[in-house]
Amino acid sequence: MATEALLFSEIDMLFAAAEREPALLARPVRIVVPSKSLRLHVTSALMRHRGRGAAGLIVQTLHALALEVLEQAGEPAGSGGGALFEILARRAARAQPALFRGLDDLIEGYGAAAATIRDLLDAGLDPAHAGALDELLSSEGKAVATAMDLERARALVRAAAAAQSEMERL
Repeated sequence: MATEALLFSEIDMLFAAAEREPALLARPVRIVVPSKSLRLHVTSALMRHRGRGAAGLIVQTLHALALEVLEQAGEPAGSGGGALFEILARRAARAQPALFRGLDDLIEGYGAAAATIRDLLDAGLDPAHAGALDELLSSEGKAVATAMDLERARALVRAAAAAQSEMERL
């Protein structure tokens, strides 16, 4: 919350400067976040905070910024393996019994798990650290989650690590 308040304060100052000097709108302000879900959150919260649109402001993921830089440099950005990743993430989620019980009956059940797996990886989860995160969730997570939610969180971490490892292998 404190980081969000600081961000909004900085944005308010930049927009106040742009109102005094409209030429500043030609240089967009970029807010770069690690995941799509955080981009959506920041964009929504900013619009609620400002109560109106925000010309000259871009909120994008680090991945989107990297693709934009490659495009402007004339380099091929590649497809990013989006379809393959989706398949691998769904497969990894299906292999986790804690997720299987709740998602198998839903039409797009594993799509939700794949989106969460992508967010975890976008936020910097590395397969090498998945074991340590699993241990932390196991020991500290009981204070903030039910046993079922905790097991699902641990299963998502394992699925994310498995999907990323398989993506790297392929």
